[in-house]
Amino acid sequence: MTETPTNDALDTSLDGSNLQDEEFVTEDIVNEDITEVQNPSSPVIPLLDLNNTDVFRKDKLRTPSKRAVPFSVQSPSQELYAKYIRLEQDFKDLQKAFDLIDVLEKSKISDQKLLKKKIVALQDQVASLQDSITTTELNFKQKENNLKREKFALKKTLNQSMTRPNTASALQ
Repeated sequence: MTETPTNDALDTSLDGSNLQDEEFVTEDIVNEDITEVQNPSSPVIPLLDLNNTDVFRKDKLRTPSKRAVPFSVQSPSQELYAKYIRLEQDFKDLQKAFDLIDVLEKSKISDQKLLKKKIVALQDQVASLQDSITTTELNFKQKENNLKREKFALKKTLNQSMTRPNTASALQ
């Protein structure tokens, strides 16, 4: 036969002491939702769900930023000071960003000026090359005309020498 445990057996702990003697009784615990009183200006922190395995994943953990304000700020003056500190840090970050933009714009302007100088120098080189090409073409045409004149003069002298009787042969 199987023996069913009695209430007396259930009330005995592993070490043999009687659980009814202790002040903590399980019937005193009420299963009600515990509501926390929160300051309306304090951040809302969700309850930790231990059954959710994503909570413990390293990539899901959020690290606080370097400007994070601790949750223990309670007084309005402390909250205002924390906001002031955050605003001051944001202002410094914006100032750094504007300074960086200014430096980049100045470097862009100096790069544009340098490019314009290079373009002007290249345009000057192109103009001088065009001038030298034009000069070379003119010199070539002049030489061509001179050669044509010499050719014409040689043809003329050749024709004249053929049409004239040879004076040396006539003397003989």
